[in-house]
Amino acid sequence: MKLHGRIWRGAALALLFLVLTSSVGFSQSDTQSDTQAELQAVPPGWRVETVDDGRIFGKLGQNSLAYGPGGVPHVAYGADHLYHAYRAGGNWVVELVDSSPQVGKQASIAVDSLGHVYITYYDELNQNLKYATNWKGWWEVVTLASAGDVGAKSFVFAIMGGGQQGPNVYVGYLNATTYKVMFMYSEEEMMGYWSDPEIASGSLNVSNFAMTMHGYQAYVSLASGGNIYYATSTNWSGVELVGEGQAITAIAVTDDGTPYIPISYDETYVPWGWITYLAYRENNNWVSPTQDTPYGLIFSLGDDIQPEALSIQADGNEVYVAIQLPGSNASYHNLYIAHGAKEIYLGDHYTVQVDAYGEIFPAVAVSPGTIDLKAGVVYLNGNLLEYQFLPSMTDIWSKSISPVDTSSSMGRCTVLRTDNNGRAHVLYSRSDTGALYYKFSTPTGLSGRTTVTDEGEMARCGLYDRPSMDLLSNGAAVASFVNSAGELIYGKYTCPPIGRCGFVNQIIDTGMRYFESSTAMAIGNGDYPFILYHKFDGVHSHLRMAYQRSNNYPTWNKVDVDNSKNTYGPIAMEPDLEGNMHATFVDIPDHPHYSKYTLANGTWSTPTILDSTNYTMHPVRVAVNPKSNTPQVAFANNLDQLIVTAYGCLGQICLWNANTVDAPPDDAGTLGAPSIIIDSNGRRLLTYDYFSPQQGINGLKFMKIEGAVKTSQIIETTPGLVDSTSIALRPGDVPVIAYHLPALGQIKVAWGPVSVFLPLIRR
Repeated sequence: MKLHGRIWRGAALALLFLVLTSSVGFSQSDTQSDTQAELQAVPPGWRVETVDDGRIFGKLGQNSLAYGPGGVPHVAYGADHLYHAYRAGGNWVVELVDSSPQVGKQASIAVDSLGHVYITYYDELNQNLKYATNWKGWWEVVTLASAGDVGAKSFVFAIMGGGQQGPNVYVGYLNATTYKVMFMYSEEEMMGYWSDPEIASGSLNVSNFAMTMHGYQAYVSLASGGNIYYATSTNWSGVELVGEGQAITAIAVTDDGTPYIPISYDETYVPWGWITYLAYRENNNWVSPTQDTPYGLIFSLGDDIQPEALSIQADGNEVYVAIQLPGSNASYHNLYIAHGAKEIYLGDHYTVQVDAYGEIFPAVAVSPGTIDLKAGVVYLNGNLLEYQFLPSMTDIWSKSISPVDTSSSMGRCTVLRTDNNGRAHVLYSRSDTGALYYKFSTPTGLSGRTTVTDEGEMARCGLYDRPSMDLLSNGAAVASFVNSAGELIYGKYTCPPIGRCGFVNQIIDTGMRYFESSTAMAIGNGDYPFILYHKFDGVHSHLRMAYQRSNNYPTWNKVDVDNSKNTYGPIAMEPDLEGNMHATFVDIPDHPHYSKYTLANGTWSTPTILDSTNYTMHPVRVAVNPKSNTPQVAFANNLDQLIVTAYGCLGQICLWNANTVDAPPDDAGTLGAPSIIIDSNGRRLLTYDYFSPQQGINGLKFMKIEGAVKTSQIIETTPGLVDSTSIALRPGDVPVIAYHLPALGQIKVAWGPVSVFLPLIRR
């Protein structure tokens, strides 16, 4: 059954192919090469250590790495004998556990909460499954199963019991004679005795399997007859079909009880060859990539690149997937890791090893609950057993900065948005031609340029003229700008059944003039677009809003915000949870203002002056607190102070409360171009240009305000000012910042900070 192959051919892979090669709009193609458009590798966090050297190694098991208390790694391995290695005091200690000949291949290891070790492994000489443990304080070795050719594939899991009787140990193994998966256990009240083996694969004849535990329940994935199946210990005979796949399999269960199975299969309908994706079980059904939800794809690297091994482990509600692929010749192998969850297609991918010699067969493991370690992987590289691990790193931006465009004459007017799947969407301009460009992130970097403006058209972009962009619920970008003819343009990124994806543009209004041509866009409830802009009436410019009551309805309604205000410069608008619009703007006396559009009655409130003493000539930005559904406004005043003013009510009294959150300590210092967003926990995140000769600081600054606590850092130092900063959030409240460096003519994106940073695939 090829459940998704034909669907991917119709949509998802076609889209992926387009964004990975070129993204040319209907408006105007731009064939200039973007040699630096791919994302740079983010912090080099993976550290490599040699566990053992010079012994005879065989295939590692998928669970040959496990972590004990305190994040101590333990590895089980061998081929001539069985060995156990663990790290102590920064050094690896190796123990000979079983000196019998030809034992130790395909070992699986578990470590309980007290640090006791449990290992199942293959006795190749006798074709038996063996078991070793040190829970009593010394190593005990027994033959656990001998009926048929058993143990070439096994998994062990252990939980220390509450008394002195012993642990709870669970083992799954493959009987290569009967093609059945067997399951047995020894619980603490059994005093070290084992249950009789029971069939865990129903009526299937199985060539390969994987097993994990969640609580006291066992889960297995089964490879049989070109398909992948799933079963649990609550009903071993209730086998479920997951999808068509290669006869290698792995399984993990996240904290919320969701099972995940990576599946590889040969996509014969498109030139992508082998595809590996992540299937997961939701509402008693298995979810795979479809035309409407093209997620789950881990990667596809070419026609003949068939995965050789898979390993997966859960970390909370996310997973790490290790994938072994062929290297440059038959003796070499490449090892990659993917990290994410349901949307792993948009998650993090990174290279662990390229062209390692000999058998790798990786085992990936995670160490939840430790502050200095996130994930690790072991693999074989010739006569070396190597261990790589990723320490947890927080609040690091400097190594995670990616150039969006380093071509000459890249202008300001950078706008950043992120969709629900964590993709970054960037709008920016080119100063010499006035062209407006759009890019978005993909699993391997950023897409090629899509030109938003029509051929020969210029988008007004300058100190006071700014375009805008937002995203529909399906992640499609929509943009607004004023062209050189003074026309307000609305464009929507569209992918037709035939042809290339691009922007379809529409004239919304006319009569705008230079220096008063900024727009602000927001998407309201129901995917209704709202555009705020300056409308010149022949005497002065005032604010007007155009909106649709349906995203597909051609008519635009227009309503004036305040005819009495002569406005100019960048404006901002954000919706709240009820679909009301909150807007900020500057009038001719340079005072920051705020106004609210109430959706229920279709009216704007009388604008409120946020600062009547000082003035600003920088963008005034607004954000809505998702916890209180109230607005907050950030702006830089003429005193080079960064002001954040929040709206709050005490009973019937509602006020704006302004606070100075940053300012250079010296008269020569400057501060400007702020951007603000509020995460799901109510934390205010700001980014802005900061210059202080006294402090020796010049660059892009980031600030997090959590309650009364402020923390800040310089993300990047620059030779000149930073312009057009724009901040957005990825899932999990992870901030992303886009910004313009006028002195370098560059647009950049800074990704971070999260508990770990993972580089993207490099091939």
